[in-house]
Parts: sequence; C-alpha cells; structure tokens
Amino acid sequence: MDWKLLFQIFWLFTRVAMFSWGGGVASLGLMQREVIAAGWLSPNEFADNIALANALPGPTAPQASAYVGYKLAGWPGALMAVAGTVVPATLLMLILIIGFFSIKDNKYLEAALRGVRPFVVG
Repeated sequence: MDWKLLFQIFWLFTRVAMFSWGGGVASLGLMQREVIAAGWLSPNEFADNIALANALPGPTAPQASAYVGYKLAGWPGALMAVAGTVVPATLLMLILIIGFFSIKDNKYLEAALRGVRPFVVG
C-alpha cells in the first residue's frame, strides 16, 4: 500500500473541499482542475466520472472523489478521497455547534433572535 499516494489523495480532496463554496456540485470545477493538473485523470475521464456520479443517487462530490481515489489506489484510495471530501465540512459543523452551545444562553443573542423571529415564516 502506497501511504504517500493515499495522503496525496486525501490532501487534494481536502483542499478542494476547503476552498470551494456552494456545495458539492460547486466544487466540481476546482476538483476537475486539481485532478487533471495532478495527472490522475484526463479531461474525458473526468467528464465520464461526473456523468457516472450524476447518474447515481446521492451527493455528487463524494461519488466523484471516490471514483478518482478508487482508480488510483483501489478501495483505500476511494475511502481517503471521500474522507478528504467530507471531513472539512464535518469539522466546521462541529466547531460551529460547540460555538453555538457556548453562547446560546447569551442575553444579547436571545434578544437578537427574538427580533428576527417575527420575520420567520412557518
């Protein structure tokens, strides 16, 4: 098992996830640029990858990254690629949850939320 390649796969998809905003589909342009620049797929192979990911149910970005990882290093590569794709957002959400619970009883935050509440429909 090539640990260096597995780390490269993880790090590339982590960078893509950290620096692309707008969800999984919005990250595909950056993913394409990075994967092709690394020489891992040709533009046609990447297009086929996206076609396959769109044909399957579920989120596109982890499926597309799994394809690349699997092509490079089998199942360990697919696992590292998917982990690189989802770990940054998961960590960010955990940090935001911890932050929210540390300020949720703040009287100023409660007042601000009470002021916004009349505008919330539902």
